[in-house]
Amino acid sequence: LVAPVTRQGAVARSVYLPVGDWFEFWSGQRISGGQHVVAQAPVEVLPLFVRAGAVIPFRDVQQCTGEKPLHEVTLHLWPGGMDSFNWREDDGGSLAHERGDFCERTFMASSSEHGGRLVIGEAKGQRASTVKKWRVLLRGCKRKVAVKVNGRRLKVTFNREAGIAFWEVRTSPQGVQIEWQTRGKR
Repeated sequence: LVAPVTRQGAVARSVYLPVGDWFEFWSGQRISGGQHVVAQAPVEVLPLFVRAGAVIPFRDVQQCTGEKPLHEVTLHLWPGGMDSFNWREDDGGSLAHERGDFCERTFMASSSEHGGRLVIGEAKGQRASTVKKWRVLLRGCKRKVAVKVNGRRLKVTFNREAGIAFWEVRTSPQGVQIEWQTRGKR
């Protein structure tokens, strides 16, 4: 939910968050929905709120399609619900995708504050994916997490101050199943 300031000189605004749990994007603060909240909005900050359970893919900034190859995608996950989306890659400049020249996969996530699961489906289509690595950022994280990818343990970095657990997964045409559980004390 993007809540830009629309009045010149304003440094805050009232925002209605629909029912459910939300996270303030920049601070990671969890907020109950179904109410109006005051969003601080200094000129350098755009108020953003993310629904609990959401998965949002990010890539490097570029000025135009094809400026940089797409080798790495960062998936931001917020705990507390379910989400799914279709990921599709093509050449970015022609209609070849209409003839099957694309790579498509389904992402499905479900999570709580105690753990979760992210399934990156198998690649479909005639094009090979250019994505070599998926970086996963678990946001709103209060404790360390243990992660398994296709049943094998994986190294995780945890930043308590930022409330983020982080790990990387190599792309596989067969798909990937990632499971995590919180562990330890706060």
